[in-house]
This record gives sequence, C-alpha cells and structure tokens, in this order.
Amino acid sequence: MSGPPIPAGDGERAQPRRSWRQHLLLGSGVAVVVALLAGVVVVGYVWWRFSQIQREDLAVADAGDREPKNYLVVGSDSREVVDQNAPDASAFIGDGSESSGRRSDTIMIVRVDPTAGTIDMVSFPRDLWLPIARTDGRERINTAYGYDDGPQRLIDTIHQNFGIEINHYIEVDFRSFKGVVEAVGGVPMYFDRPMRDRNSGLYVDEPGCVKLDGEQALAFSRARHLEYQDARGRWLDDPTGDLGRISRQQVFMRRLVDRAASATNGYDLKTMNQLLSSIAPNLKVDKGLETGKLLNLSKQFKEFGGDQLRTHTLPVEQFTTAGGAAVVRLDEVAAEPILDIFRGGSGRSSERVSLVVQNGSGVSGQAGQASRALEALGFSVVSTGDAPSRVRHTTVRYAPGSEVPATEIARVLANGAALQEDAGLDPGEVVVITGSDFKVSGTTTATAAGSTAAGSGGPNAGSSTGTSLAGSATATAVPPEPEPVGVVPGEPPDGVSCS
Repeated sequence: MSGPPIPAGDGERAQPRRSWRQHLLLGSGVAVVVALLAGVVVVGYVWWRFSQIQREDLAVADAGDREPKNYLVVGSDSREVVDQNAPDASAFIGDGSESSGRRSDTIMIVRVDPTAGTIDMVSFPRDLWLPIARTDGRERINTAYGYDDGPQRLIDTIHQNFGIEINHYIEVDFRSFKGVVEAVGGVPMYFDRPMRDRNSGLYVDEPGCVKLDGEQALAFSRARHLEYQDARGRWLDDPTGDLGRISRQQVFMRRLVDRAASATNGYDLKTMNQLLSSIAPNLKVDKGLETGKLLNLSKQFKEFGGDQLRTHTLPVEQFTTAGGAAVVRLDEVAAEPILDIFRGGSGRSSERVSLVVQNGSGVSGQAGQASRALEALGFSVVSTGDAPSRVRHTTVRYAPGSEVPATEIARVLANGAALQEDAGLDPGEVVVITGSDFKVSGTTTATAAGSTAAGSGGPNAGSSTGTSLAGSATATAVPPEPEPVGVVPGEPPDGVSCS
C-alpha cells in the first residue's frame, strides 16, 4: 500500500521557510522518543505516517499546551518482532537465558517544559522493588508491564509509589530502535578501551572512534553484563549491572539526539522518510498524544541538542528479598529531590520548610555567613541568631515529618551534620546549628547519595548535583551532571572528533 503523494509547490519542489531540525530521543530498551519534526512543508505525508502509530486508550493526567508534561517512555522487551534466524538476533534475544514474553526492558520519564525550554529525564532500574498497583504485594517494577493492562498498570504503579503524574505514554520496541539508528546513518562514539557484552552481543575490540550500527547500538544500550579491557589486556567485569546500563543509555541518548539533528538538518527527505517509517509502525502512544501535539512540540525544541538533556539517576541500594531475589530498593530520602522535579517542584523539598540558622560555635558572624551561603544555594532562611549553647559538631534539628528536607540541607554542608528529630519544633521547622567544625571555604560539588565514578563499581546511582557549603556564596546556575555509575565510554582526546 502506498501513501499519499508528497505535496509540492507550483512546478517546483517546496522549500522550508527556515532551517529546521528533527530531534529524536528514542528509548526502546535503550534510547527514547521525544522530538520529531519542525517547519516542514510535507505535512500531508507526515500526517499519513503518524496515522500508522498504534494508540492506546489510557487514563493519563491532563496538562495545557504550554504546561510541563511527563512522558512515560517504555522500551518493550518483547522478542515477538525478532527473527531468531537473523544474523543480528543475538543483540535482541541475548544468550537465550532470559524468558520470552511481554516485559519492559527500559522505563524512563521524560519531563518536557516548553516554557522553560528544558528536558529532564530519569530512568527506573527494572529490578526496583516496590508495590505494584492493584496487587497485594511487591515485585520488580518491570513486572507491572507484564499484566494484561500493562501500560495502565505501570502508569498507576509510578503514580502510587512516587506521586508523579503521567501525561503521555510512549512505547518503542527493538525493531523500531534499530531502524532509527540505521536511518540516521549510525551513531559514532569514542571508546577509550575495548568493551564487550557476550549476552547482548556487543563487541568493541579496539579503542577509538566506532560508528555503531543498529545491531551494535542496541547491544551497547542493552549491556547489563559489560566487560572492559584494562591496560594489561585483561578483561574485567563491570559489576553495576542495570545501573551501569542506565548510565550508558544516557550517554547514547545524547549521541543519538545530535546525530538525528545532523542527519536531518539539510531537509533530507530520504532520511526523514526512513525515520518516520522506522518509528510509526512500531510505536504505541496514548490516544491523547495527537499528531498536531507532536509537531508543535518539535517546533518548540527544533534547536535542542544532546548536551542540553538533563539526566537524573535514582539512588538505590542492593537488597535481597525474603524469597532470595536480588533486587534494588530506593533510597527514599536521597531520591526525594529528583522525584520532586518530575512532580513539578524545583527538586528541593526544603523549600517547603521554615529554615533557621543559629551560631553554635561562637565564631563572630558565622550564622549570617552560613545563611548567605545557604540562600545562594536556593534555600530560604527565615531567621538567624545565636544558639543557646556551644556545639562542636554542626547539627540539623527538624520537626517530625521534616526528615527529607533536613537531610537535603545536611548533605550540602562541607563537613556534614548530625541529624536530630525535635518534637519541640513547630511543624515544618528545621534549625541548622553551626558547630566548631563548620567551615565555609571554596566550592565543591556534592551528590545526593554518593554517586559512583565511572568504573568504580559502586551500587549507588548519582543524583542531581549542586554546590556544597565548602561553601561559596555563589550558586551554580546549571548543576553539573552526576558522575555515571559503572563503566561508560570516555571522551575523545584533544584533536580527535568522532562524527
């Protein structure tokens, strides 16, 4: 079946009125959707392509056209679309040890704020242990998708556990992801060392620039059993599993966005057709995500690049269930600032408390100095003064129910602080008492749960970061990205460009 003819002008090929870009953030077990087309004159053709998208009748939250929206993006792990006899089947099917059927290989929320011009993304480890909506027990979060009402149950599970409203749903499968990568001519990446994953089918034998085709891009983004080669030629394991895979997916996302922008910047109709034909037949969205909304969204973000994508990783800890299953569970206190971003807050629950700063060291002017530094970091101080008595170690006292914001405040202090619940404080009140160990000198970066440097193999994922009170009075305008968990490809050396 052929589609409608591509519209043309009066005897000449129509030209766009201004330059435009297609931006694609595609997340099958791996990357993710979000940015599509802007300013094209082939609207009839685009509309026909988008009409091929499968649409699900889902209960999602409403939001106005100019309001921030949360897109739940799911990478389907179904093997039904994969030919097991195909030469690249290993990247899709793995080593045969995994069960078949309907699963969500990747779960992430992409928050798009058209007014602020920002896109935030957070990934959920598929082994995250929590209560599943409309059941009596706890399970891995990716099992929610396995129910007959999988998409809706996953939406409801996220809202029930995290208080995050989902405005739209996007689901992509393996075949769609591979097609997108191939449509943009592959994704070039720099590998600072050989890497492999014999389960996913990833093989990078030499360091240097490598252009990942659809098969290898999928294998890279699905790698949960990664091995890397050290300087002595030994193959070492990256023990971070799914958390390391999330870090690699985020790196790949940026490369894919930039590659899609570059590949389509010249009004390449062939590339546009390949992208749309790869996405549309294998994409599922909620019925409310209409074609017009997708086009309007892409116009707003036509100049968006991969380096502007703000990624967040939930801090978790390893956990063994009573039944012996190895899973992870959320560090709820450390995760609160991240989750708050996707609830519509700034990422600081401490903004909802009454913060008092008291000088407990006797150093002249210290309460005012600490107050100014805290306010520069975005905290709101309601009063300062002297503490009733001297203390050696800085202490953060909090009213019952205010442990989360108190922990956020304690975390940015250079030398840490003791946390004390105080039932005598008013509801929502937090008091910082500076001790003799309190120090304000220089500027450092703090993470919200001890993020792990690449290759170190620690279990905790980093969070959004900010300036700590080693304590400059100048806040960082745009927080730096957290350190990745696990092993990720390095940056190319000076003079080397992978394009």
